[in-house]
Amino acid sequence: MFIILVNQKDILFDLFGITFYVRGSMFTFAIILSLALILHNAHKNNKDWLKFGFIYISVVFGIFICSKILFLIINIKELSRLLFANPFTYGASSYGAIIGSTAAGYISIKLFKMDFWETSDYFIIPAILSAIIGRISCFITGCCAGTETTMPWGVVYNNMDRAVHPAQLYEVLLLIFILIYIHIKMKRSIPGELLILFLLLYALVRIILDFIKVEPIMYRTLPYMLFFCCVIQLKRLRSNWR
Repeated sequence: MFIILVNQKDILFDLFGITFYVRGSMFTFAIILSLALILHNAHKNNKDWLKFGFIYISVVFGIFICSKILFLIINIKELSRLLFANPFTYGASSYGAIIGSTAAGYISIKLFKMDFWETSDYFIIPAILSAIIGRISCFITGCCAGTETTMPWGVVYNNMDRAVHPAQLYEVLLLIFILIYIHIKMKRSIPGELLILFLLLYALVRIILDFIKVEPIMYRTLPYMLFFCCVIQLKRLRSNWR
């Protein structure tokens, strides 16, 4: 049995009196890595890297604000405690991240009068890498774990007395497969295809993994099923536009 002890304070380390939290540190690392990749690819393809940088910063703000707000709404019973807590010390809603990134990205892209489908493909690989880093952060802090299991790879956190599915690591592995598949598809894809493909595959991953999550299955799965259907409809509409 694999056992991991999790720091309940969500602290990575202290340096010169400054506390570095796991979520905040890994969120920052994901931002820096993603920004570097986007700027590099934009420059390589003779695009205006300043515009791409501005779009990405807008997307980050959209993700952070919307994911936190929706997380507070979902956890309304703990609102009085979370409202005044450091936002880097508690979780975020993936629904909010999708809404925030899409809205901020669309507005920014249209502001620069750029093609939405072509531009969005530059953000897919960084988005997948950020999702992987985010799930590793969840694994370290012990959030988003799965249901009880007797499998030999079950994880026992220090605030539990039983083994649970490492659902976060399952998602990391599936995201790596998605990353490889999309990387292979990049050279022969049309504008917007990578965005739709990623959303479809990621929605499918979340639907599958929700069956081993602690929360009620329908509560967690239904929103992603609806999202999955909306993306399929978006793909159909886009096919009609061409």
